[in-house]
Amino acid sequence: MPNQKNNIDLGNFEEKNLLKTFNWIKNKGFKQNFLFEKDISWNNHIIWYKNYTKDITQKIYTINVDGVYIGNIGLKNIDSLKNSAESWIYIGDEIFKGKGYAKSAYKLFKLRSIKLGIIKLTANIGSFNKDSIYFHEKLGFKKTSSNGNILFDKKIEILVYEINLT
Repeated sequence: MPNQKNNIDLGNFEEKNLLKTFNWIKNKGFKQNFLFEKDISWNNHIIWYKNYTKDITQKIYTINVDGVYIGNIGLKNIDSLKNSAESWIYIGDEIFKGKGYAKSAYKLFKLRSIKLGIIKLTANIGSFNKDSIYFHEKLGFKKTSSNGNILFDKKIEILVYEINLT
């Protein structure tokens, strides 16, 4: 668990966060864990950000430790009729991984999600991503289904996890 001296907070994802995020998503392990099949160019990253700023079905927060930007956490496919959304998280800087910051950030994130009217979160996780499965199960997510997709020229099982926030 993070040291008591560490101040963990969530900020709004902004244009100033693009370069660091771009460097994180270029990592081969990141691309596989987040099921990205193609390389992302800087121009496509900028276009994605401009589209994101107009998209009411997404919300992204930065994860900050003592003012240092270390990762992102967010909602996508926000469904205000069902009060649900898909959640995702990553710690981008290697030196901050495995120290409990993601778990602490998720606690703050759940409170923000509830304030947005979200009462159910899902997470889609590749069956090979044992760290993410373990993380979500520790948070109380339960596996509800799975399906097969063709990604990276092979069949990858996608596990769907859910948690009710109320």
